[in-house]
Amino acid sequence: MKKIISVFGSFTPLLLYPILFIPYSFINSKVIVNILGCGCEEGFNANHFTRIFWGVVAVAAIVLSALITRKSENKFRGIVDTVLVAVISVILSYYFSALMMWK
Repeated sequence: MKKIISVFGSFTPLLLYPILFIPYSFINSKVIVNILGCGCEEGFNANHFTRIFWGVVAVAAIVLSALITRKSENKFRGIVDTVLVAVISVILSYYFSALMMWK
């Protein structure tokens, strides 16, 4: 069991994405759009806020992964895992924010 946790432990911060998707989607449609306006309006709007939110989630996932892998015995593997989490986080943030864009 400890071996499984050590193998997948650095990727657990990626669970932030599915955990936050539904609550943020609800808050986005009910609250944020009413306050900031939809994407059809000029200036700072809900689309910009959504991009910033998923960018912060990406940074949080990368930092959490780096903190988890910092304690690993194999430093090279820790760096590779953190880089993989960073790449996956950027891709997921882009797609999740694109799913929530208001037109």
